[in-house]
Amino acid sequence: MKILLVGSVNRFNAEHFYTKYLRRLGHEVFVLDQYEGISRKFLFRLLVTRTKVMRILVDSQKINKSLPSAVRKIDPDLILVFKGEVISDTVLKKLSQSHRLALVYPDTYRFPAILRGRLQYFDVVFTAANKHEFYYKLGAKKVVTLPWACDPELHRRLQEVTKIYPISFIGTFYLERYLLLKQLREFKEKIHIFGNHWVIKPAQVFPAVYGEDYVRW
Repeated sequence: MKILLVGSVNRFNAEHFYTKYLRRLGHEVFVLDQYEGISRKFLFRLLVTRTKVMRILVDSQKINKSLPSAVRKIDPDLILVFKGEVISDTVLKKLSQSHRLALVYPDTYRFPAILRGRLQYFDVVFTAANKHEFYYKLGAKKVVTLPWACDPELHRRLQEVTKIYPISFIGTFYLERYLLLKQLREFKEKIHIFGNHWVIKPAQVFPAVYGEDYVRW
């Protein structure tokens, strides 16, 4: 199967692992970066995911020209979209008339502004959530639970390695994560956070880690 995967081009994110294992299963996978040309991704995502009004920023982004062009060239059997934050409604509607579209949506029950009025263009929505009503209310045709998994080549137990930190938390800042860690205030001195955008710090915060550093911490 020819699959055009549209998402964030980055090592060690979900798109990276999906590409890796879809190829191992024998599929031909093409990857397109929906954030190409966006210099401040965090700020851009913050604006376009919170309110429908700010979705106007999406129309002028490069992906809305490069995606239709790539589809014409590759003619994929499936277009697999991760979040789809930067793809315009117009492009989604047009592509849905000629190709199969699937949405991988990892932000469980969050950011309805980028889903409302758009889910009908996807043949299926994949989510880690067990409850699907949220997506059906927003217009989804079909919703399938696809649980998160680990890559045994990366997420593995290390043998004979000295423990460095009593408690490690690895991940980007979200309010829910902050509130959870804040509840562990009696362990504050033992918690070490590795991740981006921790503007409010419930414990000691360090730069994000990836790859083998991710395994060690």
